[in-house]
Amino acid sequence: MLKKPLLLFILVLALLAAAFFAFPKPTPVQTPTPIATKPSSTVSVSASSSITIPSFSPLANLPPKPDFIPALVTSTDIRVDSHYQTDPSIESPDYHAGGYVDSTTDENYFLIPKSSNFQKRPYGGTNFPIFKSVESHAYQGTPIYIANESSNYSLSYIGFKMSDHTLLSQLSVELGIDFMGGFEQSLNSPKPLANIFGMKTACACGPGLYLRRVGNSNLEFIKESDDVSWYTLKTPISLYNLPNAYCDDPNDEYCGVGTGAGLSGGNLRMHIYYVPNDKEGALQIQLADIILKDKDGNFVEPSTWDNYDHYYRAYLQ
Repeated sequence: MLKKPLLLFILVLALLAAAFFAFPKPTPVQTPTPIATKPSSTVSVSASSSITIPSFSPLANLPPKPDFIPALVTSTDIRVDSHYQTDPSIESPDYHAGGYVDSTTDENYFLIPKSSNFQKRPYGGTNFPIFKSVESHAYQGTPIYIANESSNYSLSYIGFKMSDHTLLSQLSVELGIDFMGGFEQSLNSPKPLANIFGMKTACACGPGLYLRRVGNSNLEFIKESDDVSWYTLKTPISLYNLPNAYCDDPNDEYCGVGTGAGLSGGNLRMHIYYVPNDKEGALQIQLADIILKDKDGNFVEPSTWDNYDHYYRAYLQ
């Protein structure tokens, strides 16, 4: 008599377990994890004026897939290092000049002229880079490492988190490869006087260092999604079938120096340039994501980022 209730109890448990495992579980939504928001701060620029820096929370991880991408995968073959321009003390004819430090956060901000003040810039020019551009005459920019060249990637979309995109009249992207063209070997060869006097020879970074431009394009705004402003390239940039020789100036004695095929002949770098409009305010930009397309039409993003939560800071005045 006791067997029937026991069998009935076991049957009920089995049915409950089957229903539990058969019922579809909700898929968790991946959302970017923000870093703690910093409060707004007011910083004195001179004895007679001060500026207000708005709060900004850079993303700590990749944003969700935008809805205009049908499918997106992350690839361990691609790595990006967010290498921003962060030192306002740098003064160069082609880049930023001057700046200040936000005393409440110890972060550097560049002082950038808005469009109506371009004539006040000592060296002229209207484009400003967010990635590092001045160090030992090298191209710099933010490095992009691609391990699998056979994927034949093209750059398709770029996402930014930014404090105020209305401060900008234009955004553009440029890709290039900086490399040593072989001439550096002669700089490292023993010198007779150095051998006689026991001096060590030095290798200058200028001669023999070349730049092979891969392509550039203006960026066109698509939409804002999950606090990220997405842009597409007006002119697509392919990262395959690249020229394998330096030749910016046909009169250069080193024109035609070979770099090797594909991306392996040097270091792939990316620059982002912006042009201010006539609005004053604080500009904070973080590279949130880049999306590439492979030879099969699949959309791919890097899986590995260095310094992901870093960002660029400037004040337009």
